[in-house]
Amino acid sequence: MYLCICNAVSEERVIEAIESGCGSFNEVSKATGLCAGCGQCAFKARKECERLLCQYRKHSKNQSSFSAA
Repeated sequence: MYLCICNAVSEERVIEAIESGCGSFNEVSKATGLCAGCGQCAFKARKECERLLCQYRKHSKNQSSFSAA
């Protein structure tokens, strides 16, 4: 699914950016071009990006707790 049509930024690209170390919407935006065009996608794309950031943080915490055991 595309989150930003102007810059062809897909959900998968946002996930790749997060996995590469981006930890905020601004970092993801700089890395991918998310919301850097016309701005039509700004509200929904930001909301989805924040959801993915939270999901990734929870996933990372769960993985680190399993590897410590």
